[in-house]
Amino acid sequence: MRKSLFAALAFSSISTASLSAQTHDPAPLVADQKEAMSRLAWMEGEWSGTAKVLGRGGERKLIQTEVIKPMLGGAVLLVEGRGFDDQGVLEFNAVATISYDPEADAYTMNAMSAGRATRPEISVLDDGFDWTIRQGPVVIEYRARYADGVWRESGTMSVPGQQPRKFIEMELRRLGDTQETK
Repeated sequence: MRKSLFAALAFSSISTASLSAQTHDPAPLVADQKEAMSRLAWMEGEWSGTAKVLGRGGERKLIQTEVIKPMLGGAVLLVEGRGFDDQGVLEFNAVATISYDPEADAYTMNAMSAGRATRPEISVLDDGFDWTIRQGPVVIEYRARYADGVWRESGTMSVPGQQPRKFIEMELRRLGDTQETK
């Protein structure tokens, strides 16, 4: 009985997936995704510059790189950021995807760094984007702007009962197109 029930459920699942694939044309959704993501096309490529990290131990400067690749024909951006100290030692590494959900009419970001995964809120603007991470009562807000070939981004942390504190400033220039992996 258990085996036949499992087989029936598996067949039902396969049949439903096949029917859905036959009756649902993804082209309009993909076209909507690509159109919305074109607002972030300025990000595509390899970037380098400086990041000034402001912490309890004072100010630290990093050489910051960002590699942004369009994926799925431009429907998704794959972003990798790396920060190196003056000796070339990797001190910071993060990866994220940015996409657009036409059914929700919203951009989404999924990010991972330092062993933590998060799904920040993201708002795409005409001159850049803002993204926010909420960790309990702590709110981390990033503001990224693009003008005159320069990507500037800053991050501010807000803790209840304290003044908001800027903890990073980044300024990058585009080096060129992203090199395709082989």
